[in-house]
Amino acid sequence: MVAPTTPVIKLHRVLQRTPSLRQHCRCLSIHISDILAARSPHHFDIVNDFARWLTRVRCLSVHGGFEEKFNNPHTWALIRNLVVNMREVEHATISREWFGLYLGPIMRNIEFPKLRELNIHGISHSKKEITILDPKKHRTASFTALSISDYEESPGSTALLIQWPTTLVHFEFGSFYNNPHIMDLPMFQSWLFIHRETLKNINIGYLSRAGSKRLFDATFFPNLESLQLSRWQMERPLQFTAEDANVLGPKVKLFGWDFSIYDQHNEGWDDFGENEESWISELGKAAVARQSSLKTIAIYFGPDHWGAGKKESYPWDRMDSVRDGIMRPNGMDLVYNRPCISREEWLAERRGGTKAESISLSDLNMQEAPESASADESESESDTLVMAEPGFYGRDIRWYFAPVQRPWNISELRG
Repeated sequence: MVAPTTPVIKLHRVLQRTPSLRQHCRCLSIHISDILAARSPHHFDIVNDFARWLTRVRCLSVHGGFEEKFNNPHTWALIRNLVVNMREVEHATISREWFGLYLGPIMRNIEFPKLRELNIHGISHSKKEITILDPKKHRTASFTALSISDYEESPGSTALLIQWPTTLVHFEFGSFYNNPHIMDLPMFQSWLFIHRETLKNINIGYLSRAGSKRLFDATFFPNLESLQLSRWQMERPLQFTAEDANVLGPKVKLFGWDFSIYDQHNEGWDDFGENEESWISELGKAAVARQSSLKTIAIYFGPDHWGAGKKESYPWDRMDSVRDGIMRPNGMDLVYNRPCISREEWLAERRGGTKAESISLSDLNMQEAPESASADESESESDTLVMAEPGFYGRDIRWYFAPVQRPWNISELRG
């Protein structure tokens, strides 16, 4: 939209001629180019008109325009215009294209009165200002779901961000990529403690390598139902301890174990081995011994299949062993995303047969459950909830008004 393309200009003319159409827009996605061609403030004229006209928007996304050399002041002026006029926004996504998206301006300017979900992607670390939360804004923000990814800010700023909303029900923190600061699970546990009575879903990716390897203690969160943690935030080699069982809070029904690596490569074929099988087995046994609320363990594991025929074991056999030996006999289940290669294909490669075709990474993504799911399937899915991924575009509009937490598709999570 900035600089406006020909279709955007045509849309502007239509809305200018026919004001009655403006009330029908519910979702607005704004892309602001961070290249030199978008430096003119006049490029913001049309999108500022949209901000004044489209007052019924509920789902708003602003991507780009934060690069300080070009659009930054104009972008924040636009966002203030959006806040003033779009009073029904419930879901907001703010994401960078290049750099210049800082936490301080977000906490000063994002004040939609009905906001329920805030997704922030691409926070850069500010060298010019220290993030300060106005005492008057402490625990005043209306959103109850917060998702953060590609995040470079400091522990102190992160603590302030978590103190901003009145209550949190859903919290998601994406894996570190370029963040140089030391943060670990005990730190997040202490920051989230002020929301201990309301939190139901927590999803935290891998963090600082130098941080503590202690896991998140869910026993302090009495209403937590879903906890997803990264395997890479744990000791190597992996060994189960009695303290690890504290991921089983009093109401935790779903424990997610994520092996994803947000870097230049996938996780390795051998990353789920004997130690990982033993750890997840001991967690299942602890759930039985404690008579916990645990119903499902969900494992995200997506290695590249090339060279699989040279491997001595099939990792998903280990998962099936835990499922069949411990989980299901005790009324629980273990599920995982679609393997990169089937057992039959792996065996064929082991015998020197034709290599199986590669499955695209998109096949490994969790998809929404089909509307035709049976009642029994829907009931089981209701117990396996996770935070929505940030930055979805081009979906059926009805998706945006569903609850923030979405079920895994059990047909995609095998067991």
